[in-house]
Amino acid sequence: MTTLAQLSIKIDDSSSPTPKKVGFNPILSYIEGYAYNSKGEIIPNAQILIKLKNGNQLFYKTTADENGFFKIYANHLPFLEYYLEVIDPKTKESFNQTTVDFVKLNRDYLDKQKLDLIRSTKDNKPIINPETKERNIVFNQNSSLIPTLVTEKTTPPVNLKTRNQLMMVFLILIFLFLILGLLFYYFFQKNKIKI
Repeated sequence: MTTLAQLSIKIDDSSSPTPKKVGFNPILSYIEGYAYNSKGEIIPNAQILIKLKNGNQLFYKTTADENGFFKIYANHLPFLEYYLEVIDPKTKESFNQTTVDFVKLNRDYLDKQKLDLIRSTKDNKPIINPETKERNIVFNQNSSLIPTLVTEKTTPPVNLKTRNQLMMVFLILIFLFLILGLLFYYFFQKNKIKI
């Protein structure tokens, strides 16, 4: 009987939704290039907003120069997935771009300059951050676990070494609380059995 019931069930695939591709856009550790609108035209003096994909929260903002050119270093980029919102100062139109979109629009420039925005290199040499005078930090190699939200270009970023130290202290405290909780539970159970 069970076999007959199972054979009589049909699944109609035509009503099931088309599967969507699931994936992540690469997290660039350095951004350099031009601000483009949806027509592929460069936008002079465009306002560039870096927003977290999850929640659309503003992380950082800057302004492109009169040629539409801008740079953003790792200390102003989140380690979580983000996108760029480009705002045309004349029309006030905004254009959302994933990191993939940004790279596609700037492909010729990136190739000519031999830029790798994920590895933060130019001609296979590390890019130096003028604000810190140190190598631009690549998040996938030296990851910080706590993003610092920056709302203005002039706001100084939190030192990544300090963030890493704070995160280490936080993880140690969580580990200690977990051990204390397990010990408390063990002794509670041991005393409960004896009673």
